[in-house]
Amino acid sequence: MTSTDQLDLDAIEAVVRNAAAIGADIDPGTAAALVAEVRRLRAELAKEEHRHGETIDDRDRLHDMADKLAYAVAPEEVIGEHSSMNCPWENALDLITPAAKVDKLRQQMAGVTALCDAAEKQATRWEHPLPVPEWVAEVRRALNPAARSAAV
Repeated sequence: MTSTDQLDLDAIEAVVRNAAAIGADIDPGTAAALVAEVRRLRAELAKEEHRHGETIDDRDRLHDMADKLAYAVAPEEVIGEHSSMNCPWENALDLITPAAKVDKLRQQMAGVTALCDAAEKQATRWEHPLPVPEWVAEVRRALNPAARSAAV
């Protein structure tokens, strides 16, 4: 019997009633209780199949969202496609710099910028200013990629 083949419960109930009416040793109450239980289980199965379908739809939506996030981090050429040997989600995650590291890098950049500011201020504080050390301009160019590419 396949999942599409279902017993005709109404026919079973009719057969049990007829058998009981002709004196067969069949308890119509027990048969009715069993048929009611089968109906209840069928209804529960239908609900579960519906919920299972919703779960699959949710999984598919989340899979699509994870793909969008991964390919926003890096192109397919960098992180690859899904396969048994590759997970672009993991590859994208490996490329993302953690927020704590970004904060540390920002603090370091602020420290370097403050050092450049202090060197400029030290050189120009006199009545007859000294030249700003050459390294200050080089460091500022290194900190500003747009200025670095314009200078090339």
